[in-house]
Amino acid sequence: MMYQLQSASGEAGLAQAVEANIIALRKLLEALSDITDTCYCFRPAPENSSIGMHTRHIIDHYSCLFAGLDNALIEYDDRSRSVDIETSAGQAIAVLRTKIKELGLINLRQSRRNGTLNIVISSHSDLNAMTVASGLIRELLFLQSHTLHHMAIIQLLLNLQDIRIDPDFAASPSTLKYG
Repeated sequence: MMYQLQSASGEAGLAQAVEANIIALRKLLEALSDITDTCYCFRPAPENSSIGMHTRHIIDHYSCLFAGLDNALIEYDDRSRSVDIETSAGQAIAVLRTKIKELGLINLRQSRRNGTLNIVISSHSDLNAMTVASGLIRELLFLQSHTLHHMAIIQLLLNLQDIRIDPDFAASPSTLKYG
């Protein structure tokens, strides 16, 4: 299969990466709008995690990105882990709306102003964190992939509660395009 490659730099690449994240977060927001807090907090064994925990984790990663843009230092491990977001679908929905608005405000000037982003990552709890260079488009693509991964788990947790949603809810763009 031949792929037509497109540069992921510049205004078009940034706009595409932003839009991909907005689409994912809107799907999540829509799914959360239809469930109760009981469903949101349900923790089946052996998974022992809830929709709320996965949603909070997603939101935390976006919060880390936005918090680190001004000084070009993003620390995904330093998350707030808000219990309010984890236990209230309504609170999560409100924060997701804010994150979608924040994504819509990202622009090329911000990308150029920040240039290289430094990402602090802990690869193992016993090792010191390391810093790696990245860029805004790359981090947005990471967040999209990370979000879809957790949305897939959320979809499983909904299915365990006999709640069915769009089968493509957490599908990656490549799955939707190539099957």
